[in-house]
Amino acid sequence: RIFPGDDWYIGFHINATNGNMAWIDEGPRIAGKGAWLRIISWLEYPDFNDFNFCIEGIFITQNYAEISGSIAYTSQHGDMMDTTIRSGVYETHRCSGNTYTLTVKPGSYDVTASKHDYISDSIDGITVTAGEQLTGQDFSLTYIGTPVTDETVPGSVITLLNNYPNPFNPETCINFKLSEQATVSLSIYNIKGEKVRQLANSKFSSGEHKLTFNGLSDSGKALSSGIYFYALKTADKTLTRKMILMK
Repeated sequence: RIFPGDDWYIGFHINATNGNMAWIDEGPRIAGKGAWLRIISWLEYPDFNDFNFCIEGIFITQNYAEISGSIAYTSQHGDMMDTTIRSGVYETHRCSGNTYTLTVKPGSYDVTASKHDYISDSIDGITVTAGEQLTGQDFSLTYIGTPVTDETVPGSVITLLNNYPNPFNPETCINFKLSEQATVSLSIYNIKGEKVRQLANSKFSSGEHKLTFNGLSDSGKALSSGIYFYALKTADKTLTRKMILMK
C-alpha cells in the first residue's frame, strides 16, 4: 500500500548484449533521473560520469477494500506473528493484539487463517466493494501440536483411539467411542494445519465406531507422505491424534 509522504525507490539491473558495461549514457543528463546509491541516505551519482538512466516511477492508484477481524487461539505456542491470513494472491499476517487486516481488490473471497501446528479456519464468500472496510471477520485456531496422550478426556463422552496401522499405506482405520449419541466431526489435517479431508460430520449412536481413511484428499487427490492429524470434534470437545502416511 502507498501512503502520502512515503519514499519509494525502484531497483533495476541492466545488461549489455555485447558483454560491455551498460551503465554509461552518452545522452544529456536529466537532473533527478540519474543513478542513485544508498549508504546511509540516498545520493545521486555525480554528473561527470554521466550516469543517466532516465527512469521515473509512476504509481497508478486503484481502489482497494479491507477485510479485518480478530484471531482467537485455544492456546498460544511459538511466534504468533507467523499466523497467515490468505485469499488467493492476497496475504497478510497477524498484527499485535491478535488482529489482522487483509487488503484486497473489490470482489468475493474465501479467506483462510492458518499457523503451523494449528487447525486452520476459513470464512467463505466474503464480498467487499471499493473503499469498503469490512470488520468482524474473526477466526479461531485450535492447537494440535501436542496430540492427546490419554484415550479419554476426563468427563468427556468421547474416546479417540490410535489409528491402525500407523504408519500406514494406503489406508488406515480410525476408531472412536461414544457413551451417548452425539454429532461428531472427524477431519484430517496436514502438518500446516490445513484441512485436507472431511471423513464424517453427522450424528452417531452410542458405542464404538470405525472409519477408514484411504490417504486421499476431499478432491480425490492422493496425499503425499508425511505427518497428518485427525481431529474428532463434538459440541464441546476436540481430540486430536497424529498419524504418518508412508509411501
